[in-house]
Amino acid sequence: MQILSVNRRFLVFLTLVILLSDCCAVADDQVKKAETEAKTEQEIEIENSLEQYKLFVDNQPEPLTVLPVLTWNNPVAGSFGKYRTVLFIQDGQAKAACCIWVGNNQLYHEFGTLTRSSLRGELNGASKWTMDAGCIKFRPIPETDSPADDRRLRLLQMKRLIDRFTAIETMSRKGEPTEEHLRLLPTPLYRYEKESDQIIDGAVFAFVHTTDPEALVVLEAVKSGNGLRWEYLFVRRTTMPVIGKLDKKQVWSTNEEGLISFQQLPYVK
Repeated sequence: MQILSVNRRFLVFLTLVILLSDCCAVADDQVKKAETEAKTEQEIEIENSLEQYKLFVDNQPEPLTVLPVLTWNNPVAGSFGKYRTVLFIQDGQAKAACCIWVGNNQLYHEFGTLTRSSLRGELNGASKWTMDAGCIKFRPIPETDSPADDRRLRLLQMKRLIDRFTAIETMSRKGEPTEEHLRLLPTPLYRYEKESDQIIDGAVFAFVHTTDPEALVVLEAVKSGNGLRWEYLFVRRTTMPVIGKLDKKQVWSTNEEGLISFQQLPYVK
């Protein structure tokens, strides 16, 4: 009798587990359906457009992986909506960035390279643009310790290093001269997940106007000689004029290096 009682309890428990699993599956399906239905036509169009673009490093046949990292808008600049910033990833490292937004009822893609190699973009299988390997230059960060051996310590180093950088818009939305310091998002948009032969670690940080990314800074721990060193790269994310500073000294602007590493393209299906 005791054995039968135990078996009955087990069967009741098993039945409850199955019922709960089915309920959870139904609930997940309902949540996903609600999220899809809640998306605006604009959000759906942005997602669809990203499926049509493919980016390649050098002549490699496999396209980079798209990773959404930020949803943003900028009511101050008249940009209302849920716009998107994505990174293009290869082997756990960021190689390109793209901001997608709408202006004058037109969907735009703003591409920027984050790689020392050449980059090319295709839309529906047709080549649309290329960026040469020499259009950007990572530079060493002076007066800093070498990258730590421990991955957790390297993240702490990067968070301290990024505080030495500033990004400043030099023109207002009304076309007037200004010096508006952009806000640094405290958490990186992306932390590198893997090492490569040359790049040991890295992270992508954003300077924003409201939540709109106007400039990125990429920090990387790279091999140099017999050791490691920290290098940085400013990345343009706007048509507005921006200057970048390190330790309060200007080291970059959108009108110089930022110009040749920036592609703004209207999206045509």
